[in-house]
Amino acid sequence: RRADALCGRSVGRFAYRVVGHHRSSRGEQDDLIATVLVPPVRFDRFTRKDLLSSTQHARASNGLLAALPRKDRLHFIAGCDEVDLVLYDVLCEPGDRMRHAYFPTVGFISLLVPIEGTTCLEVGLIGYEGMIGTPLVLGVATSPLRAVVQGIGSCLRMESASFRRECRHCPSLKATLDRY
Repeated sequence: RRADALCGRSVGRFAYRVVGHHRSSRGEQDDLIATVLVPPVRFDRFTRKDLLSSTQHARASNGLLAALPRKDRLHFIAGCDEVDLVLYDVLCEPGDRMRHAYFPTVGFISLLVPIEGTTCLEVGLIGYEGMIGTPLVLGVATSPLRAVVQGIGSCLRMESASFRRECRHCPSLKATLDRY
């Protein structure tokens, strides 16, 4: 009843949508409703120039990379590829050799530990403030976790050999990642 009134509607800065169903002890089906904060965005005000400048800004909007001195940050970013984060893409599996280090700029990645067959437990969530590839910083070539894209976006990606070389030759990068 309340779900019918709210589902898919936007009230002020909040949107309501049905995210699941629940059977009550009396056998009646109730809707589970999620409240989502909707940011006030007006797309009609953006121009092509605005979109291009925001894309260029995204290349340095990772928190770890933003903490580097400008010269080191620009050198590091020059060695990265900008790639899209596609929903449910698996970036690495437990026990596999890590081929890349990832620095999300938009979107987020879940870190999962497999338990009991096909079941997984989420142990971390990495967004624009972090990176995927901390074992590489520690000198370990294999991943102990599964990394799965849970929020679409983009990231900067560097091959693992290049990344380890950058860590050896850039003291500010190594110090920043050691603190991470």
